[in-house]
Amino acid sequence: MTQRHISAERHRDFIGILFDCCHVYARIYINSAGTAFEGHCPCGMKRVVIPISEDGSSDRFLQVD
Repeated sequence: MTQRHISAERHRDFIGILFDCCHVYARIYINSAGTAFEGHCPCGMKRVVIPISEDGSSDRFLQVD
């Protein structure tokens, strides 16, 4: 198995988040149920949950307080 093939198997959907609280960019990933993107602020550990819905935003980069 090649390195390229291994990398393709590990692909996970994500969105980019700019955390205003600490001015840090991070990725948050889709949960195992496929219902939301979930993650934490890398500095203050503030939890972020962004639900997935058909009428939601198509933006891949967001900003949170």
